[in-house]
Amino acid sequence: MIARPVSTRPRQTGATAVLVAAVVAAVGMGLLSAVSPTLAIGGLVAVVAVPAAIARPKVLAYALAAAVPAESLVVGGVAIGRLLGPIAVIAIVARVIAGCTWPAGSTSTLTVVGAYALVAVASLLWTVDPGGTVQALGSLGIALAFMASFAILVDDERDLRRLLWVAAVAAIVLALVYIEGYLSGISRQSNPVGDANFFAAFEVLALPLVVVLASSSRSPGARVGLFVGVAIMAASVIATLSRGGFANLIAIVFLIVVLPSRTLFRSREQKVLFLTAAALGMTVLLSTAWVSLQSRFQQGFHEATSVAGGRGDLWEAALLQYREHPITGIGYGSFRPNSFDVLTETPGVSLDSHLRTSVLSGEPVHNSYIESLAELGPAGLVLFLGLLIAPAASLRRTSRRAAAAGLPFVRSVANALLLGLLAFAVAATLLSAETSRILSLVVGLSVVLPRMARASSDGASSG
Repeated sequence: MIARPVSTRPRQTGATAVLVAAVVAAVGMGLLSAVSPTLAIGGLVAVVAVPAAIARPKVLAYALAAAVPAESLVVGGVAIGRLLGPIAVIAIVARVIAGCTWPAGSTSTLTVVGAYALVAVASLLWTVDPGGTVQALGSLGIALAFMASFAILVDDERDLRRLLWVAAVAAIVLALVYIEGYLSGISRQSNPVGDANFFAAFEVLALPLVVVLASSSRSPGARVGLFVGVAIMAASVIATLSRGGFANLIAIVFLIVVLPSRTLFRSREQKVLFLTAAALGMTVLLSTAWVSLQSRFQQGFHEATSVAGGRGDLWEAALLQYREHPITGIGYGSFRPNSFDVLTETPGVSLDSHLRTSVLSGEPVHNSYIESLAELGPAGLVLFLGLLIAPAASLRRTSRRAAAAGLPFVRSVANALLLGLLAFAVAATLLSAETSRILSLVVGLSVVLPRMARASSDGASSG
């Protein structure tokens, strides 16, 4: 019997169709970019990202992880987060339609998240600035989309490891870009990576996660590369000249050193390697940036009445707003667009350092706790604290359960996220970060990890 050759015509036809579609898409993007970069990016998203989110939704979780350290980066006039937020929703819907259900066992975290979102939306009924509230709710919606993507699209340790690798590589690459910009004389306000303070906050939060990846890697080359990345990340925090970022970095490095080695590392030798890398990175950049960083600290100390560039003025103004609306607050997102007017009504503030923002979109409170109190009242502050406490408690329980189940990687990641959450809580005293994608990453993964530890425990019990 003579075998008939398999026809390759359908395969060739499909390849030709893909090639033609790619050429048409490229030409279309080129024409749109001549009109508007924003339109070109929108077209690229429509042609590439949306089908990818539907066909391979997991890939989007990795893209979102890469976008977290660059949440302030603007491409073609569109912030990365706002560009990926709607695509995240599509990927979540596609995954749910395919049969995925919301992870069970994270009731406290999900309850706090839902209650916080509900109160924020309800503030539309009493807000003093509906436009500001609608804009802030849009940012909250994107943050929730990021959070849900990490919670739903990450299934197992393999997915988790891949996601953390993407986040680590993005953190290291962007750290190099930031350092290069600093050494080239680009000011911290103009660095292409985005807001210096948020970038420093992410790098500090990601540091324990990169340490876990390095310590758990079987490849010596990858392990060395990641520890070199630790040095680069530590150096980039110095390059941001962020006072809060620098203090937070010192605190987290100290905690990593004093905690038992088993918290993040597989051996004491790896802890020594981490300490060497972190110290090297900070020392190299401090030799260049120390004068500028010292000057910024001295500036902050000398501003006795307007802590750190006028933050104290903003805190006083926000507390004044709270005292005038002690039950409900002024409405979600309402402080920023009215900040200069509120400052003019606040006794004892210095308006000189705020004049540059009087004609712009305004200033946030630069303190997530005070901002939550001013905008959503006592309930808002309690719920924002819940966004930190509930995931922290869940991560602590997961660490213990993973240790009992013999899951060292899950245990170490839970510990690293717990340290990162602590770093975020400290950074939030100087940042308005209620809708930060950094928090979305931690909260989303805090929902995933218990499922992994529970599945292993159940499997061991049934076996």
